[in-house]
Amino acid sequence: MAYKMSAAMASSYSSSSSNSTSINSFTPVYVGSETVNGVACSIYQYTSSGVVSKMWISNANGMTIRVVSGTSQMDYTNYSFATIPDSTFTLPADAQLISIPGQ
Repeated sequence: MAYKMSAAMASSYSSSSSNSTSINSFTPVYVGSETVNGVACSIYQYTSSGVVSKMWISNANGMTIRVVSGTSQMDYTNYSFATIPDSTFTLPADAQLISIPGQ
C-alpha cells in the first residue's frame, strides 16, 4: 500500500498543532544523540502512564527511526522519499467507488 503526499502536506502533517500538542504533553527531554541504522539521530525520552519511552529522531528529516517503550523496540527501515508517479494512484477502469456509512 502506498499513499502519495506532497512535501508541503507532509510538512504540515508533521508540524500540525494537534500532533505537537499531544507529543509535548509527555514533556520529552533530549537525552543525547546516536547513529541508528546509519542515520544520525537525536534521542528524546518521555514517560507516559509510568512507562519510560525513548524516540530516535532523524536529524536530517525529522522521521522517527527507533522507538523503545518499556520492553518493546520498533525500528523503522526500508522507507523511501522517492517521487511516486501519479499513475501509481490511478484506479483501474472497472473499479467501483462505494460510500461507507458514517464516513
